Amino acid sequence: LAKLPDPPGWVTETIVIWSRFPSRKGILDLSNRQLTQVPKEIFRLRNIEALCFAKNKLTGISDEFGSFKESSSTLKEIDCSENEISFVASSLERLTSLQTLKLAHNQLLTIPSCIKSL
Repeated sequence: LAKLPDPPGWVTETIVIWSRFPSRKGILDLSNRQLTQVPKEIFRLRNIEALCFAKNKLTGISDEFGSFKESSSTLKEIDCSENEISFVASSLERLTSLQTLKLAHNQLLTIPSCIKSL
């Protein structure tokens, strides 16, 4: 497997700053940043209520999103609108606190069954 490129420095800095305040809750907005993948460091963060990845170049919602079940039971919203998403991993159904998943203006041809259970 080819190694994926590291996220831009500002992404890493944002995540490091967020990590320094473990009791912090809120929105992590990484919209309109030309991201082609979600930085893996995101999945270690806690107390996130909303993640915004709108207007990037993401091609899918990976199995790693299911790992938020262990680290952040407060995640209520994910906005991945206006990307290039063509697949959604079934692990998303593990996010029992998730109330809103925005996927408008992507390349999904069908509604994945894991979304129906949200």
